[in-house]
Amino acid sequence: MALLAVVFAAAFVLIGVNSLFLHYTGVLYLNRTLIPLLVPLVIAMAYSIFARERWPRACFVLRNGGYYTLSVVAMALLATGIQFTPFARIDPLLAVWDARLHFNLVDAMGWTNAHPLLRSLLSVGYWSIEAQLFCVPMMLLLVQDLRFTRVFVFSLLYSALIGYLFYFFFPSSGPASFYASPLFSEQQRMTYGKFYAVHHFQPVPATDAGLIAFPSFHVVWAVLLVYAGGWNRWLILPVGLLNALMIVASVLLGWHFLVDVPAGVLLALASLMLAEWTHRRLCRLSPQPGATGKLGAAELSRGL
Repeated sequence: MALLAVVFAAAFVLIGVNSLFLHYTGVLYLNRTLIPLLVPLVIAMAYSIFARERWPRACFVLRNGGYYTLSVVAMALLATGIQFTPFARIDPLLAVWDARLHFNLVDAMGWTNAHPLLRSLLSVGYWSIEAQLFCVPMMLLLVQDLRFTRVFVFSLLYSALIGYLFYFFFPSSGPASFYASPLFSEQQRMTYGKFYAVHHFQPVPATDAGLIAFPSFHVVWAVLLVYAGGWNRWLILPVGLLNALMIVASVLLGWHFLVDVPAGVLLALASLMLAEWTHRRLCRLSPQPGATGKLGAAELSRGL
């Protein structure tokens, strides 16, 4: 709850600064259908504390699923706040770094475009992110794995707090904002289009275009999802392959500069380290049954 409070506070501070001083236009990144569900969700989470001895498994799902939902809401509000950054984009610098690595993104996109089957496969991997962010945490809740559930949610919040605030001071809109190529889709161009509209006080189009290029949050979430799949040795291989495909697709499809990828990996690893440290600290302060793995029925009935 403390970490959630920090993310919510950062979001409201940035939104408030814009409202009082900057007056940029923008969009709400929070899915509006979630808003009326928040009060019942918090009430249900509070009830789960008192009912956990009677229905331990259901309360585990309810409480930790609620934390995950609140984390998604906090991240969406923080994304809303950082779009009001008053600073200049760093995309030209990212292009320079790619050039120093002797990597030509437009040529790589051209090669990918010449192989339609590969392009289709990469697209499936890239756009699997939303389904994975629903299915993988749901599996963790159903198998009642406290450690993996906690660390996954903590790492999401830590990565958002660090990466989103980095964007606020060093914004980036992706390769389509720097390179001129017909291979970029309209959706890719609209990542910069939204940035331009916000900072020219224009109505911001409601599109599925992204927000942050550096570090790549597709890469961040890919690494975190592979970690989350580690609770099961049969699951980690397909999850790992799918997310490796997503990471490759983020560059070959033109969504990210090459340097966005290692930055995303480093942020994910740092967030996992912080999340593991937080989990161990909570275990020392308040030991809980099953804190190192899946919970049995007897352990759940004793008080999770």
